[in-house]
Amino acid sequence: MSQQLQLLCRFFLLGIGISFFYDCLRILRRVFPRGMVCVSLEDIAYVVAVSFRAFLLLVQEGQGRIRWFLILGTGLGMFLYGKLVSRRYVAISARFLKMLKNKLTAFFKLAKIDLQTVFRKMRKE
Repeated sequence: MSQQLQLLCRFFLLGIGISFFYDCLRILRRVFPRGMVCVSLEDIAYVVAVSFRAFLLLVQEGQGRIRWFLILGTGLGMFLYGKLVSRRYVAISARFLKMLKNKLTAFFKLAKIDLQTVFRKMRKE
């Protein structure tokens, strides 16, 4: 396989990874709702981290030159992941984690365990 095709595949996978990790954020937001400020800060941190990682990979693998086919490969990976996987992955994962959260909450209520009290005691020790 030529070096350019290998690079294209790596950046295609980078695009999939970028979308996958954003979906993980979306899932956590569905299970544990947050305010707009927190969501905005998470998004800013995500964009900075992803941009930094993509820039480093472009510089390292592209020998310091911007190669547009690598950027297009990343975009293609993000697009295909979004169209083929994203919606179902987020829906199924969020539903499963909400169910797990609800069952754990019910268990702790049934067992009459107040987690806030437990954590306060742990901090004092």
